Amino acid sequence: MFVPQKPFLSDGTLREQVTYPYTNTERCTSTEDTRIKNILNLVGLQHIFKRCEGLDTPFDWNWSDVLTPGETQCISFARILYSKPVIAILDEATSALTSMQEEELYQILITQGTTLVSVGHRERLKKFHDSLLTLKGNGLWSLDTI
Repeated sequence: MFVPQKPFLSDGTLREQVTYPYTNTERCTSTEDTRIKNILNLVGLQHIFKRCEGLDTPFDWNWSDVLTPGETQCISFARILYSKPVIAILDEATSALTSMQEEELYQILITQGTTLVSVGHRERLKKFHDSLLTLKGNGLWSLDTI
């Protein structure tokens, strides 16, 4: 799964934001609802659930106008937790988050067993990885153990 700095937000409900790109509404069970609510809680977006008055309340607003950049990035992490990919490529995916939020979200993904590949400039990201690939330009690069 690829997660950019500014993720795409679809039209639709809160459920559709979390489950994107999946659109299978047959999964709308109480167990699935509980799972999504737990994911929203893990990524710190329980207040969005309350504001939306549930997972399936239709809205005609533009989610990009309603959510802060940090909340938008938390939606991306909710998507990773929902879809459980083997590998997540995070391209500056925490640039709008605090260091505490970043640490919590990375730890959750590591605990889930997702292999993380991060593109970023923050030194503190190194502690979540085993190797550092540095692209030096002109086709030159180095790979170092962290």
